[in-house]
Amino acid sequence: MNDAAATLNCSAAKITRLEKAALAICCLTLAALQGALAWNSSYVFNENGRIASGLMKLKHGDFSSFRVNPPLSDCVGAAPALFGKDVYGSEHKAMVFAPYGRLEYQAGEAFVRETPSHRLYLRLGRLATISFSLAGVFVCFFYGRFLFGSWAGLVAAFLWTFSPYVLGYGSTIGADVPSAVLALAAVGVFHYWLKTRSPLALPLFGVTLGIAQLCKFTLLALYPLVFIIWTIDATVRRLRKRTTVRAVFVELRDLLVWGAGVSLLLINMGYLFGGTCKPLGEYPFRSRLLSGLPSPKESLSNTGNRFSDTTLGLLPVPLPEDYLLGIDAQRLDFERGLPSYRGGVWSARGWFSYYCYALALKLPLGVLALSGLAFGTFLFKRGRGACPDELVLWGTFFFLFLLISSQKGFSTHSRYILPALPVLFVAIGRLGANRNRARSSRLLRAERAVVAVLCAQTAFSCLASYPNAISYFNALTPIAARGIERPLGPEPRASTRVGRALERFDSAITSAAPCCLLDSNLDWGQDAYRLDAWVKSRDDVQEMKVCLWSNGDDVLKKTSPIYKTRVDAGKSPWLALSVNYLFDEQKNYRWLWEQRPVAVVGRTIYVYRLSTEDDDSEQAVMEPE
Repeated sequence: MNDAAATLNCSAAKITRLEKAALAICCLTLAALQGALAWNSSYVFNENGRIASGLMKLKHGDFSSFRVNPPLSDCVGAAPALFGKDVYGSEHKAMVFAPYGRLEYQAGEAFVRETPSHRLYLRLGRLATISFSLAGVFVCFFYGRFLFGSWAGLVAAFLWTFSPYVLGYGSTIGADVPSAVLALAAVGVFHYWLKTRSPLALPLFGVTLGIAQLCKFTLLALYPLVFIIWTIDATVRRLRKRTTVRAVFVELRDLLVWGAGVSLLLINMGYLFGGTCKPLGEYPFRSRLLSGLPSPKESLSNTGNRFSDTTLGLLPVPLPEDYLLGIDAQRLDFERGLPSYRGGVWSARGWFSYYCYALALKLPLGVLALSGLAFGTFLFKRGRGACPDELVLWGTFFFLFLLISSQKGFSTHSRYILPALPVLFVAIGRLGANRNRARSSRLLRAERAVVAVLCAQTAFSCLASYPNAISYFNALTPIAARGIERPLGPEPRASTRVGRALERFDSAITSAAPCCLLDSNLDWGQDAYRLDAWVKSRDDVQEMKVCLWSNGDDVLKKTSPIYKTRVDAGKSPWLALSVNYLFDEQKNYRWLWEQRPVAVVGRTIYVYRLSTEDDDSEQAVMEPE
């Protein structure tokens, strides 16, 4: 039996009890870990704006808010709030959005300010979003099982379950984890069709591809990707005379009808066909690419359309108006650029190597080792039978990785690389998969033992840093941060030798992490509620100035009168400062670097007790810009 036939037989085989038990354990573990994070973490950056924007889309069919992302993740996160009676803007269109403004920020603030039960709706919305993460367990398992057998599927599902990226960002209302799941599902269904030519696979591919486009604009890359894969496959089959020219054109027709056509229909349905088939020349674009404006500065007050006086401008666009304007808004962000930080250096724009640098520090060491082994094995040791499947996986991974890395307008969020990670997990699953009868059982057992040890290290590393999933950094971080100036850390408090060793290890990573990466890689606003719990555990905090990331300041001020924007002189006040502000480009708080904090809450919030002299200084009450 050849390798292709064995793969198909494996995919059709009934799932064993052991596989069902392993999947159940992965799902229960992921749900428990993410559920606790979703319930106890505070708002991350603009998460309140996502709920408010999702309400506008679900209640009023208004897609003008949060255009820079398609609507699926916002709508899922806002769905529980749709049934609340005390939700701001739910009964009437109270939030009005400008056509080109990013007023979802103001809408999010209004949602928190005017909705008494906003924290409950945040929690319920996050729990609804976790369904994408759970679906990812099954997509990783079935794709890996289809290609390389049960072992590969279980390894891929395990790595997905214990990925800090999935745990952290999957427990928030956002598009990163949903886009990763749908991207893998679309590639997996297409790969299934490529190997089986099943008549039902192409329509299903069109559905998954269309839903993926409703998650994130990055997944537009799937269209050229699948066309390239199909072209290579068709060319090889034609050269080997396994197909005819007519059959190739029939396949191309079916791909366009069922793949592109169905996905295009899903995109329009997701936007309720708003503005579909509007002529291209009538769009008011702002990005330099589409508007033809001479510079991004012109877009602050002007719009344009480089197609308005051309023949192309007369063509109707088979896409919703807000979808195309969202692509334009996303492109404008990259053209303008944003301050970017890496390794202690600030830049007006980003770096091509940013995601390599970030993954080297934010993936567990076990995953890094498995990735190197899997890619090395693919290049040098595998037999010819498995090469096409692995070539699709590694080609997809590097295509997505290089495409995302090429967007150098800013390098701020390593979470943008998430769509490429589950493809990597499936490729890693090939290690230890028994697809070659020529291999000895001893070699296979040794390979599986190595994979098992590295998977165990991944799980241990992930659980050891829990609940600091978003702010997870691996043991290479202190090495990468060597020589970079940093503030003092808190005094060690452990009383036992083992406790002191663990505290030193955690302190080394805590102090080194902001030297390497900031923003959503470390502090996305998730620890404000943990700060509140820390304050309540102490009797000596009577008044505290808070300068937190996201909208944590406002949320805390609603819970207790202790939290202030400014403090009265002479009270030796407490200061809780986000690590993003401590390392900000303007160096507003660099004067605090020589003062030892009382504590660091969740690796992201530095708590200082200021002296009376510091309190009288102008620096102590400086507000971040």
